[in-house]
Amino acid sequence: MSENDERHESERPAPDPPASTSQVPDVRLEGPLDLRSVRIPPWVVRRTVTIAVGGALPGDDPAWRDEIVSVAVGTIDIVGRCGRVVRLEAGAVLYLDGVPHVEVRCAGDVPAVLVALQRRPPRPG
Repeated sequence: MSENDERHESERPAPDPPASTSQVPDVRLEGPLDLRSVRIPPWVVRRTVTIAVGGALPGDDPAWRDEIVSVAVGTIDIVGRCGRVVRLEAGAVLYLDGVPHVEVRCAGDVPAVLVALQRRPPRPG
């Protein structure tokens, strides 16, 4: 295959999806993502955590297990064991499960509000 053949191959339009495939409309948000206001299915649990200005939480707390977390309000710093700091602002989405020895600090001048979504635990029985 020549170089031209490869280029033409990659320029072909994607095939149309099968008729049975449902299309999901693109959703545009006004402002940052806020998981407080999204509808969630009954098999998901939502919790809200507020970190006071200057306060901190352990990121490796078992409470974060299997949770997708968003920064709803404010700014946080994720501080690693080595001291490296990652700053995240409202709208950021993170996953702390399996990230050992981190601290989550409120880095702004307003309390940080984190919203976490987790699958509801199965019912015993």
